[in-house]
Amino acid sequence: MRSQESAIPSQVAFTSSFPIVPAIRKHSAALAWYISILYQSSEWLTLPGFPNRVRRDSRWQTEVFAMGQAIPVRADYTAGEVRQLAKRAKDAAQARRLLAIAAVLDGASREAAAKVGGMDRQTLRDWVIRFNAQGADGLINLASPGVPPKLGDTHRTFLARIVKEGPIPAVHGVVRWRACDLIMRLYEEFALSVSDDTIYRALKDLGFSHVSARPKAYKQDADAIEAFKKTLPTAWRKSARHSRPAHL
Repeated sequence: MRSQESAIPSQVAFTSSFPIVPAIRKHSAALAWYISILYQSSEWLTLPGFPNRVRRDSRWQTEVFAMGQAIPVRADYTAGEVRQLAKRAKDAAQARRLLAIAAVLDGASREAAAKVGGMDRQTLRDWVIRFNAQGADGLINLASPGVPPKLGDTHRTFLARIVKEGPIPAVHGVVRWRACDLIMRLYEEFALSVSDDTIYRALKDLGFSHVSARPKAYKQDADAIEAFKKTLPTAWRKSARHSRPAHL
């Protein structure tokens, strides 16, 4: 046990001032040394493990290294020219970004220039990169392309052809195409599944209109309809003859 006691460093050697219950004092000095290690301050445990640490670990040092050097603005524009571009700009966001870049060309700090444009320094840096590469047009927000359409040119050409040709009743079982029929034809031909609305929009873009059959009552009397058509004009003439003229 003496060899273990001699291996204990002097700076962490167990002292009687350390709060240990009397039962633990009876154990070996090695156990007491391990217990004292657990209750050391964090500074003694962490600082010796980082030999390359700086003397002052302040926040501004990490921010400087993270941000890096400011990107210079292209030199073929003056601050006045950039402000004229902002004055003629129709997009409000583009005008704000141009004013921020004009402030940079005037010699303002990046933080002050970012406040002029209502943004932070990192955002201003991104717009400076766009301005250097594309000019004033690069400061306009690009519209999102959105989800690509399911029906391409090949699908639309196929739809236009089969709609113009029409169905074969003996083969397809219908006398005119329905949306569900066209959906099945697309799936059989291209293994593409679409909805009814997609079919309707595609047919409308191709110049086709949706035609629905006129409803007809199954108990209509054809003779009564013809008799009504023959007597209706006579009733109109009688009502027109006895009607009073309108006062103008």
